[in-house]
Amino acid sequence: MFNRVQLAAPGHRALQIQRNLTTLAHIYVVRKVLSFRENARKVSYLPGLRSLFSPASPLGVVLPTYFGNPGIKWQWHWRKEAYAKHGLQTMSVLGYLSSQPAVYTISMDVAKQVLALSLKSQLEKTEDSTSFIRFWESYTYSGHFTMVSSENILKSLVTLAAGHKVAFFIVVHGSYWQ
Repeated sequence: MFNRVQLAAPGHRALQIQRNLTTLAHIYVVRKVLSFRENARKVSYLPGLRSLFSPASPLGVVLPTYFGNPGIKWQWHWRKEAYAKHGLQTMSVLGYLSSQPAVYTISMDVAKQVLALSLKSQLEKTEDSTSFIRFWESYTYSGHFTMVSSENILKSLVTLAAGHKVAFFIVVHGSYWQ
């Protein structure tokens, strides 16, 4: 078979390192695929934006907005086509590599349901998560976009407690409707 000299050869050691790295890469890919599928399940497979990094991840914030990375200002840059592309007023945002599942909506009806303090069935939230929005509650519920400037305003971040954490954003910008 093999003698000790052949096993200790430098090529054998390099081959072993290469196999270990390949195995680790496969484990990483499988882990990311399973994580992405789990996050898609958390948002009920709602169609939406898919990219390498989620907008709220550190790399998603640092990198500029382009087709592969939505970036932190994607709601403003893609305001006319993001929701129209999917044909919905509510969509999910997931990153393939770094993903905190998030749901974004421009629907005032959905916003009312999420912000309603009496809703306790599936969208349970703490007092702290909605206290900062209560001041603007009447304006948000009015459904009129006249009080909103043409800039994108991120109104609310509500953590859904339906068994998993999903960020829920209510995005209001009047220029979408024009």
